[in-house]
Amino acid sequence: MAGFEWNQGLSVGVEAIDNDHKRLLAIISDLANAIEENHEKEIIGQVFTKLGEYVSLHFQREEALMARCGYPDLDEHIQGHQSFINKIPELKEQLLHADSVEVARDVYLFLVDWLLNHIAVDDMSYHQCLSDKGATDSINKPQRFFSKIGRFISARLPLGKRILLTAFIPALGMLLLSLVLLSSSISRYQTMEQLSELTAIAHEVNTLSHSLQAERGLTTGLIASQYQVFSPDIAKTRLHTDQAIKGFLVRAKQLTENELSPQIQTLLQESSNWLDVIDQQREKVDQQELSIIEMQHYYTALIDYLLKIPAAFTFMGLDAELESHLSSFTSVVNLKEVAGQERALGTLILADDRMNQSELHKLISLMGQQQGLIQYFNQVASISQQKAYQRMQSSESFQKVESLELQLYRVLQTKNREEIQLTEALWFSALSEKINLLKALADKLVMDITELADQNAADARLKLYLTSLILMLITGLTLLACWMLNISIISPVAMLNRAMVRLSKGDQSFVFTDQFADDELGRTIKAYESCRRSLLQADIRNKVHQQRQLMDLKHKTIEHERYRRLASTDSLTGAVNRRKFNKLAEHELGRVQRYRRPLSLLMLDIDYFKRVNDTYGHAAGDEVLKVFYQACVDTARKTDIVARLGGEEFAILMPETDLSAARKVAERIRHNVELLSIEVEEHNIAVTVSIGISSWEQGRFKQVNQMLSAADEALYMAKAQGRNQVVLYSDI
Repeated sequence: MAGFEWNQGLSVGVEAIDNDHKRLLAIISDLANAIEENHEKEIIGQVFTKLGEYVSLHFQREEALMARCGYPDLDEHIQGHQSFINKIPELKEQLLHADSVEVARDVYLFLVDWLLNHIAVDDMSYHQCLSDKGATDSINKPQRFFSKIGRFISARLPLGKRILLTAFIPALGMLLLSLVLLSSSISRYQTMEQLSELTAIAHEVNTLSHSLQAERGLTTGLIASQYQVFSPDIAKTRLHTDQAIKGFLVRAKQLTENELSPQIQTLLQESSNWLDVIDQQREKVDQQELSIIEMQHYYTALIDYLLKIPAAFTFMGLDAELESHLSSFTSVVNLKEVAGQERALGTLILADDRMNQSELHKLISLMGQQQGLIQYFNQVASISQQKAYQRMQSSESFQKVESLELQLYRVLQTKNREEIQLTEALWFSALSEKINLLKALADKLVMDITELADQNAADARLKLYLTSLILMLITGLTLLACWMLNISIISPVAMLNRAMVRLSKGDQSFVFTDQFADDELGRTIKAYESCRRSLLQADIRNKVHQQRQLMDLKHKTIEHERYRRLASTDSLTGAVNRRKFNKLAEHELGRVQRYRRPLSLLMLDIDYFKRVNDTYGHAAGDEVLKVFYQACVDTARKTDIVARLGGEEFAILMPETDLSAARKVAERIRHNVELLSIEVEEHNIAVTVSIGISSWEQGRFKQVNQMLSAADEALYMAKAQGRNQVVLYSDI
């Protein structure tokens, strides 16, 4: 074929079109052989006629395919086809009337140049369109979801935006996370600040409820004794209550100016409404217009609203320790309230001589409630708080109250008060001492809550500052990263793009002077520079002159003899060519079939050979082929036949060699090739080889092509498994 063979890199992905191109190349090769062997003009004319007919058929098939896929430049393509069809008669006329070898050679070179440009330039331009429409013969594997997203983004976003997006998304995630933390810190800080303010109202609630409880107890005794007892004490207690009310209202007014939860605002308002009518309640008591039940209902409802205020703090989203402290406080103030109710009940019983079963049940209920609150306190209180309560519980005041409770219980059971010296004043005094101790404990718990809230507020403030600092740092680093990406990646890529455009137009003058790291970008720029130099070298060597040397038609006997020798060898490497290899292989296979002797076949393909040509130029690729062939010859045995089948594909026929021995030879070849360092124009080129092995088997292989196909299939598997390895056909 005069040095021109089909290269799989010329495939457009459609088998029918690729077969047309192969057929056209074969017809042009037949024309070259006819010219070289001095065939008659009639034979040359017949070959040319065949070329014209097949070109027309090929163009029709190609145009129909492009029309079906909606190729946008179809009209321009058709014009190019028609132009060449019109050129064929002119070329035929030149060739038939040529009076020199140079004219015939120029016609042949024109046809080869046209075909290669037609495939590599014109037909390759619609390959992407065919692939997008699914018109190629390649098997499209189902794409995964993320692969589809990747292709979608690659098709619609330029490289610069994709790089910025890659940097922006993690930064955005960190930014959002920082904002969430910042929001949480702000919320936490505000909650702690608010709680710190609310603990003041808790203290006021404790003080006010304590005074109201005392006032309720004294008023109960006063009414029950027909206004004979507790009159002086009530006046003093009311003064204390008024002072506590004033402090509570001032604190409540300060809090309502802040943003409080609706529940706390409602409780503050309801408590204020009940306090507004306390003077009216007192006046009715003084005028003896209010019953004990009505009076106790008022004071109990008011105290209940007050005690709900600190209990509502637990709905502010506090941590476990603060909630525990608040629960301890609310349990103590509720315990104090139940003790206050017990004090009022006992005072009423003793002052009014009520000795019925109902009063006994009320007393037992109040005592049970206290036990329940004490148990709850022990569950939620800290160790130090529990110890404080235990010390208080073991005090003389608590012991005295327990003794009086037992006496009152006996009075209610026996309904005989004369046996026990228990007065309402003694009862009221003892219970008041107990309630005072509970108030002191509640005040301590309020201080604990305040200290813990202040500490948490300080921690939240520090966390807020740190989060804000991190947020600003992330923002700054994001901007810096975007700027660095633009400087270090996007700008060099843009320069490389401009350089490649200039190179494609024949301008080989642009040179990168900046230094780049040994990464993908740096290697891409090195590849550009290597390509630029290779193109310069190719221009100097004048490829057309090399092709003309291959086509020199000599009519001397010595030259004919030389061509006959060359007919069986590859002109570049000196290896046996495909035609000669097939003859030798058929002969050897016949011998094997007759005598049942072992025979093995190696198919060898240089890995990434196209990359060598693209990176270092075809001259470097030719040198690689020569060195590779010599390495195969040096490693193979003298009886083995080394052939070049085309491109970077070689075969080794190994007579008298079974599969195990063939594999050992193949591994030695693979290892020796891997160690090669091929020097070409100041470049050290390293290559590897993939090898497929088939061995003759009785009943399976009858022709050489079958063994070749089997070895080729094993070679394909070696490529698929990562290259630079040996695969046996029997292992597939």
